[in-house]
Amino acid sequence: MLYATTRSKVATYTAQRALKEERSPDGGFYVPTAWPHYDPDALTALLKEPAAEIVARILNDFFKKDLGKLDVEFALGKRFFGMTDISHRIFIGELWRNCDWSFEAACRRLTRRISAEVGNAEPGAWMRIACRIAMIFAFFGELYKNGQLPWLEEADIAVATADFEGPFAAHAARKMGLPVGEVICCCNGNGGLWELLNQGQMKLGAKVQSTMTPKCDRAVPAGLELLIHDRMEWDDVEKFVGLQKTGGTWYLSAEEHRHLRRGISAAVVGDSRIKLAIPNLYKTNGYILCPYSALVYTGLMDYRSRPGKRRAALMLTESDPRQCRETVIHALAISDRELDEWRMGG
Repeated sequence: MLYATTRSKVATYTAQRALKEERSPDGGFYVPTAWPHYDPDALTALLKEPAAEIVARILNDFFKKDLGKLDVEFALGKRFFGMTDISHRIFIGELWRNCDWSFEAACRRLTRRISAEVGNAEPGAWMRIACRIAMIFAFFGELYKNGQLPWLEEADIAVATADFEGPFAAHAARKMGLPVGEVICCCNGNGGLWELLNQGQMKLGAKVQSTMTPKCDRAVPAGLELLIHDRMEWDDVEKFVGLQKTGGTWYLSAEEHRHLRRGISAAVVGDSRIKLAIPNLYKTNGYILCPYSALVYTGLMDYRSRPGKRRAALMLTESDPRQCRETVIHALAISDRELDEWRMGG
């Protein structure tokens, strides 16, 4: 497979470069020149496979390798994600629940499995997105195989906005034929994306607020460029990139706004509500949220409070609660040992 870049109409690159380079030489993001797509029959056949086989096949689509189930299990272990039903057809997909307790480490392991040339280098932005896409397919497969959703029923996906790699992965899975409903981008107090999706404008160069979810402290998520490239015109990408350098406000026309936001929503959640969500869900479901997953949970609840928004939903979580140990222990009034027992028993 060849890759293009979000900032060039003509340049193409190898999958090997997209695997290991953070950005393309022109500063853009790598994107496939042609997206894989599964029709309903092919999708059903894929999702009936074991999760490790699903992950292998999706990564093969992007990197033209010959990975199999055993390759993924060798890299990540037989249990490399978690799935929890917290009622009302809300499911938590834990990208971090693997042998390293880390989604980032899982990406590194898969990168090295695909190419020994990478060595100890970090996976590039596209590889991280591809890993998320593969895991999203695997999560949907589990929901269908376990009878938690009827086959090929749509489900929304809620994810922390951060640098927009998570939301774009959900959008990309939908492009590939997976029945993803709405993609809900959950933002903290830095709500530039919310302004863009809800008001059709975004201030580039705005001051960033410090919050308890620092990975989401972005005035402008860098990966938003991927969505603009996918849904708008080349001139729009150039304008967006230019305004990031000079500052200013980016305004969309009514038509551009409708097109960009189709199937994508945003919710803003402040620190005070994140602090409340952690003990509240623990009391009702016994599930331990870290601040990032609390952000996603609260954002999803905001979206579901709107009339008619009651589809099944998958929450994607990437952070082990122990990464925010002090915050979690303080919020729940539990001990270190109790947190570890929950993690090991989850």
